[in-house]
Amino acid sequence: MRSSGGRDADRALAARVDGTYARFQRIREGAEALRRELSSLRVSVSSPDACVRATVDARGRLVDLHLDGSRCVGIDPAILARLITATVGEAAAQATAQVRSHVAAQLPESPAAPDLLADGDASGLLGRYAPGGPHSAGGRP
Repeated sequence: MRSSGGRDADRALAARVDGTYARFQRIREGAEALRRELSSLRVSVSSPDACVRATVDARGRLVDLHLDGSRCVGIDPAILARLITATVGEAAAQATAQVRSHVAAQLPESPAAPDLLADGDASGLLGRYAPGGPHSAGGRP
């Protein structure tokens, strides 16, 4: 026969497991919302003279580059190259800031969030909580 102390310990352990599982579910739901947000995140930045407009995705990868022919007339190619590089870099920096903001809002409890905020790469974190990921197999983690 179990003592009341053993039953109390069992209840306490069950409560901890339930709390941990509820926390995991919140993180998983946040990760899914974050995945949706980041998959469509695009940041566009124009150069100060509006000659160049660069658009990047959530990882800062260039997805579109527009050169305004009427504004770029007569610009030295080396200067234009630097302008393109600076504009793409600014767009990437803004995308990183937006990713960090989204992570802070969606995954405040995730133990992996600090790593994501440090390197800006959400793929590992999102894969971790995605259906079929290491934490998704049958019920509780």
